[in-house]
Amino acid sequence: MFFISFINHTGTKVSVSLDGLEHFHNKTRSFSHNNGSFFYVKQNLLTLIENNITPSIMTVLSDDNIDGIFEFCKWMVDLRLPFRFAIVHDRPFNYEKAYNILLECYNYIALRIKDGYPFTSLHQLADL
Repeated sequence: MFFISFINHTGTKVSVSLDGLEHFHNKTRSFSHNNGSFFYVKQNLLTLIENNITPSIMTVLSDDNIDGIFEFCKWMVDLRLPFRFAIVHDRPFNYEKAYNILLECYNYIALRIKDGYPFTSLHQLADL
């Protein structure tokens, strides 16, 4: 719990790169022997939240994770985590598919805004 105490004492901000929920994150973020890291990242995020530390999430949208972005977005919104989506630049990307999925995300967020979700302080869409 040293790091929790340190973060709370210093007011340090925590930011995590996460590619999506389990399957989508583990596609590109794994330990040796293909053991995915999502389980550990999720546990650490929940530990931070339980200790009144709100981590922010950075996600690069790509063809590898776009199919899981809607569920991932709902998860982050429901936890009220600050998050940033950025578009991949170094490889081909299905922009039309991403547009449709992001439209789903923002429709969900619009419903949550009606319930008081503070969209402008918790989300960024970057690198467009």
